[in-house]
Amino acid sequence: MNKPTSGTTRLALPVLAVSLCLASTLAMASTNAQHTDIRNGGSINSGDDPNADSPIFSIVNQSASRAEFRFRTYTSGTHTLEGTFKLLARSGGNTSIAQTFSETGGNPISQLAIDTNGYFYEVQRSTGDSSSARSCNLPKINVGSSVKIRIVYNADNGTSTSYINGAKCKTITKSGWRNLYTKIGAYHTASGSGSMRVQWTSFTVQ
Repeated sequence: MNKPTSGTTRLALPVLAVSLCLASTLAMASTNAQHTDIRNGGSINSGDDPNADSPIFSIVNQSASRAEFRFRTYTSGTHTLEGTFKLLARSGGNTSIAQTFSETGGNPISQLAIDTNGYFYEVQRSTGDSSSARSCNLPKINVGSSVKIRIVYNADNGTSTSYINGAKCKTITKSGWRNLYTKIGAYHTASGSGSMRVQWTSFTVQ
């Protein structure tokens, strides 16, 4: 179970800190995605252009290392997280890059991850799935390549569906799980290892 361990909320900024965080606030506004930084042995870098909608998330070979943005919680309705994901560097694998969590269920519904060979898979699975069924059965991503990620989730019935370049990876339902939120970035799953550096561009949550 990977729960946030620390965070700095971007929205509730003290008055004296506004000028120091103006660039980050502008970038946040451009994405229409309110978020909170979560870091544990990882880093988040906006790159050379502080107004660019393209944060770089880096993690190191440390247990549960993470660098993420957590987005707002929805209590009802269907919502969508989408953006462009670019793999900048990787050693090791089994690293989660996007998740759908439930505040009532206490665990992630969906964890879209990249395995040690560069293939996408879902860490979580619905009842009756075998381990092999978690694979997206889609082409692997190579260092330097970009893909479009889309997560559609329903806060009324606890369902999350992941898509890569428009191709469906998997639909997972945890009936009765409510108050859903999504995250992007990079963090080690329970079996994850190595380092990873990724970039998210033009991400939105609606």
